[in-house]
Amino acid sequence: VNEETPASAPGAAPTPTPITPATPTPVTPATPTAAPTPPAPIAFPTPLPDTVEIVLDHPVEAHGATVTTVSMRRPRVADQLAAEKAPGGDGAREVALFANLCQVAPDTVRALALSDYLEMQRVFRDFLSRRRRTSAGPARS
Repeated sequence: VNEETPASAPGAAPTPTPITPATPTPVTPATPTAAPTPPAPIAFPTPLPDTVEIVLDHPVEAHGATVTTVSMRRPRVADQLAAEKAPGGDGAREVALFANLCQVAPDTVRALALSDYLEMQRVFRDFLSRRRRTSAGPARS
């Protein structure tokens, strides 16, 4: 008497699973994407205008004329480099820089009353600052 053992019986050999070919995954074309948006520019406070008029409290004589105001333009890197080549110490270089920015002779800057020169320094510093001046109009009324 020979009895067959069913395939699921313990100790029986496992029935092989048939191998089926893999189904290829469909490839979808890439969707075109828009170019990245550039970042927004950094908003700084409104700067000074490119030229500021400085009203002198103590007018000076220059080239036969009375100077009552000077206009200082916004400094550039080239102005600083040119001033560094001027002879003399730091004070003389600053006088050369201010004369260049105001389009006057260095002797005119040297003739200013110290209070007017200090005002000129303040305007220069304001050009270098990113903050906006709180007063409108000329540097001094």
